[in-house]
Amino acid sequence: MPDNITFKDIPIGQRVPGAYLEIDPSRAVRGLPQIAHKMLVISQRLSTGIIAEGLPVRITRKEDGINYFGRGSMLAQMIAASLEVNPYNDCGFVRSEPLYRILGNRA
Repeated sequence: MPDNITFKDIPIGQRVPGAYLEIDPSRAVRGLPQIAHKMLVISQRLSTGIIAEGLPVRITRKEDGINYFGRGSMLAQMIAASLEVNPYNDCGFVRSEPLYRILGNRA
């Protein structure tokens, strides 16, 4: 056997013919763990949306965005765009109050 291969479970003096397999997972994971990227989108919905105000919702399909926040709403469009760019990101979406309610007479 070559000198650079070492086995933990298969003895070097094994003389019985056959195929022996050993898996050593000690070097399988190298480097730093991946960073979990998360995104929170806060925007407005249409009156046809069914999600309550201020309630964070995790969405993984464009159709859910349309059902929850209304077809053509800002949030539905943002959901479609974010899922198109990165479908594997952990995204949360929150419906906020309309801007005129937040600013009052200052708008």
